[in-house]
Amino acid sequence: MDRLPVAISVIVRQFQKNRGTINELLEQYIDPVDGDYLMKEEKDEILPQIQRKIELEEGKKYRYSESEDPALIVNPEGHEDWFEEWLKTNNTETKRYYWKNLENFLEKKLTEKVSSKKAGEVIGSIDNASNKVVERLENPSRPSFNTKGLVIGHVQSGKTANFTAVIAKAVDAGYRFIIVLAGLHNNLRSQTQLRLDSELTGEPFSADVEHVDIPLLAGRQWVRLTDERDFTDSTTLRLETLAQSGRPILVVMKKKPQIMRKLIKWIKKAPEDIRRTIPLLMIDDEADQASTNTGRNGKVTPTNAHIRVILRYFTKHAYVGYTATPFANLLIDMSTNSDEIGRDLYPRNFIVSLPRPDDYMGAEQIFSKGQADKYVITVPDHEAEEFDSKSETQLTMTPSLKESILSYCLSAAARYHRKHKHKPMTMLIHTTHLQDGHSDIKSIVKCFIDDLKRELKDKNAQKFYLAFKDLWLKNFLPITQELYPDRKTSFEEIQPYILEFLCDLDVLELNARSTDVLDYTQKTDIKVIAIGGNTLSRGLTLEGLMTSYFIRKSDAYDTLLQMGRWFGYREGYEDLTRVYTTKKLSGYFEDLALVEQEIREELFRYQEDEVTPAQVAVKIRAHKEMKITAPNKMGAAKTIEPTYSGKLAQTIWLPLDKPEILRKNLLISEKFIQNIKDTVSWTRNKGNHLAYNVPVELILNTLEQFEFSYQSGFDTNSIISYIRRVSTEFSRKELTVWNVAVPGQNKSKPSHNKSVQFGGLDIIPVTRSRRNTQLKIGVLTNEMDLVMDKEDKVEPHIRENPLLLIYRIWKDSTPERNKLGRLAPLFAGYEEKEDAIGLAIVFPKSRNQTEDYIAQNAESS
Repeated sequence: MDRLPVAISVIVRQFQKNRGTINELLEQYIDPVDGDYLMKEEKDEILPQIQRKIELEEGKKYRYSESEDPALIVNPEGHEDWFEEWLKTNNTETKRYYWKNLENFLEKKLTEKVSSKKAGEVIGSIDNASNKVVERLENPSRPSFNTKGLVIGHVQSGKTANFTAVIAKAVDAGYRFIIVLAGLHNNLRSQTQLRLDSELTGEPFSADVEHVDIPLLAGRQWVRLTDERDFTDSTTLRLETLAQSGRPILVVMKKKPQIMRKLIKWIKKAPEDIRRTIPLLMIDDEADQASTNTGRNGKVTPTNAHIRVILRYFTKHAYVGYTATPFANLLIDMSTNSDEIGRDLYPRNFIVSLPRPDDYMGAEQIFSKGQADKYVITVPDHEAEEFDSKSETQLTMTPSLKESILSYCLSAAARYHRKHKHKPMTMLIHTTHLQDGHSDIKSIVKCFIDDLKRELKDKNAQKFYLAFKDLWLKNFLPITQELYPDRKTSFEEIQPYILEFLCDLDVLELNARSTDVLDYTQKTDIKVIAIGGNTLSRGLTLEGLMTSYFIRKSDAYDTLLQMGRWFGYREGYEDLTRVYTTKKLSGYFEDLALVEQEIREELFRYQEDEVTPAQVAVKIRAHKEMKITAPNKMGAAKTIEPTYSGKLAQTIWLPLDKPEILRKNLLISEKFIQNIKDTVSWTRNKGNHLAYNVPVELILNTLEQFEFSYQSGFDTNSIISYIRRVSTEFSRKELTVWNVAVPGQNKSKPSHNKSVQFGGLDIIPVTRSRRNTQLKIGVLTNEMDLVMDKEDKVEPHIRENPLLLIYRIWKDSTPERNKLGRLAPLFAGYEEKEDAIGLAIVFPKSRNQTEDYIAQNAESS
């Protein structure tokens, strides 16, 4: 049957080239070795495999919109584009050996969970996002390079999947030494080692774990210097010997100075001329933890120093940090260099911001207004205080903790009813970082579970089931029916599964002192209540997490976000996800959702402005109660001005693929222009129309109604917030009256587009073309537009009134001949066309700036 995989591959390729139907290709296929047709049983065997493979490949071709593409801020200086060219001659099964092995593994793994098409889309997304990172690494054949990069993901969102793919592709291209720094705790290091063994090396993690079926050919196996054990210096293998074999070397280690010193000692044994030839890729998972330099008075912290020393030993090296909370990384002082240990870890060469994946539930999805009522249940403050380490009262089962456990039982029973029994199901209880507190909580939770099982086995258990039923009808059924109208699960349908689930349930205490182990590989269908603190708050994935009881106090952005282990994918049971927390913490997470969104939008804007990472000063919204990060991680942070003082905001990305939004924006603009006409007079200057002294209320009411693309460069919410703040919150109010302009083409000049009525104004719409393959126009404003109200001609950038420009863009706009190829017609590739609206605002310099954003002082770097 060895010939069948070849047949599948050939037939899929032929089908994709429109050489015939699947059945026709099966009938026509002739084995290239023996010249025989396929037998009937062979056709029957491979037909479903061919169909799955075709669906997979179709899924991989799915074109994500620009808003789902990673944002990329790069420094082109010294970088030579190479990966795209390398792919042209090396995109084969043999030359992309490690990536193809990983891709095949992902196909098998994902098609067991989701449809083939969906699996293909996920793999295509991983492929696309990891390419963005590999493209910014240097060609390993270069004689020397020093690359520093940062990849920003979301908590529990697939960062490991990204760097696993990056490692596979980098090794295919010639990188030979891979070091993965995997947090501070044994469980995260072990989890990362196990993941990489499962998806890359094919080697067993330990004697207790079976060999993973990844077919690595002789001579292409990995050399692992770590397995279930962290790195030790007892190995007899020498780096120079391993380098001569040509096989890739993998180290997965904790960021502990005593372990890192062992690796440095081992590396130093290799001659410098050998180290000079080895391309090193270091992946730093949770790069904001321990890696950044938090030393004072010129001192460098040991972990930061050891990372820099390891890199310096290799003439060809790349360092890529991964984190979901990049606050500390973006605030690294770029001036901290040392001849002894090399340059700091600021990502000078590139920053990649990964998009929020489909089906991902993060702070925005869970805690935003309108959504929190579905997922968040408030723990009363007086109950939360009972778990405080300073409380003198004896720890007891509080009503909210009891309800959270009952909710977990109901969620699990509902999943049993949905045929999910074989999948992991987890509850998180995180009340304190103190290990003594974990032991006490485990004791009362275990007693409660034991009592509950005993009561439910009793013949008089009906009264307890009534409590479950009330909770189901109040907290679950309405939400399930709202999200899934076709699901009408009654309590009676799930009731039989409650006791069955409780009999499968374990209660574990997870901290450095406990002997309990949470290992999803040994028991893939584990049902567990995980009680812990710091061990559960960094990197560790809690599989099938459904219910969280989280009341631990924290006042730092990054610490709080990392504790949100409930963020992630909840496909098939998002309606059953619940978070029990205090009102204050819930408000913090809602605020953090805005902070995260603003940072990512900032990075998209920097990408559009084509600035380098060294010029990036990502603004991080300050909070009146929370710190951005620990004080010793604030690096070169400083308070800076709000966004729009003396600046231009304009829409560059247009919703050309959403005609309903185009029509909506057009109607809003026409109504706004007419309302101005009813309030003040319009004047005309050639093809342009101007209105002066328009009240700010009319501006704000209209801005609130517009809708633009995610990457528009025109953050409406932020702009409105800024206008409201400076026009109302200061004794010397600003932006209270506006100038408004509607640019148009001059009738005296020949034009293909005709005059139209626009809110009662007679204008010839402007023309704008867009960049190929993107929904971004080349330019919206020009220099004369920005001074058409003549205010800026007196003294550049000093205005009395802000200027709002409303552009009506002709739907049939095409680029000039000499720009074809670089630019495209406005609606190229789209069947439905509407005139588009673009907005620009020229803001005056503010006299009332409030310092409410924190950023790296990039200008001084």
